[in-house]
Amino acid sequence: MAHRLTGTQIFIASDKHGQAIGF
Repeated sequence: MAHRLTGTQIFIASDKHGQAIGF
């Protein structure tokens, strides 16, 4: 969640699955 600012759609999509890649 620390990368919410630089988190693009990729990170958001991964967050929904519960697997934060950290992009």
